[in-house]
Amino acid sequence: PWLSKESECAWAGISCNARSEVRNMELPDNNLRGSIPDEIQVFSSLDIIGLEDNKIGGTIPDMFNESLIRLRLNNNRLTGEIPSSLPSRLIALYLNSNELEGTLDGVIGSLSNMRQLQLNDNQ
Repeated sequence: PWLSKESECAWAGISCNARSEVRNMELPDNNLRGSIPDEIQVFSSLDIIGLEDNKIGGTIPDMFNESLIRLRLNNNRLTGEIPSSLPSRLIALYLNSNELEGTLDGVIGSLSNMRQLQLNDNQ
């Protein structure tokens, strides 16, 4: 159960490596609400965040760990601009179907590993 005394590795939707470090957070279509907390950066080995198809609002945190390679936040209620400080290792970024606005100046140039990018259906 989430936020229990059990290790995060026992939580639903969480996968860990052999050292019990959180590697994947896969919680699509879970009716999650609220915003993405800045504390997400505590998971220093996090490779994949999959929070698509929820009701998450607020802005995208401007601090993710450099280990992150896939970020799926599509089909939520995110607002504001895409942070210019996304991890340079990102190979997949799904932000479509939110309420994001602004330009990608200062964002795309630093993402040389990007292979999949979906930004449609925003402001």
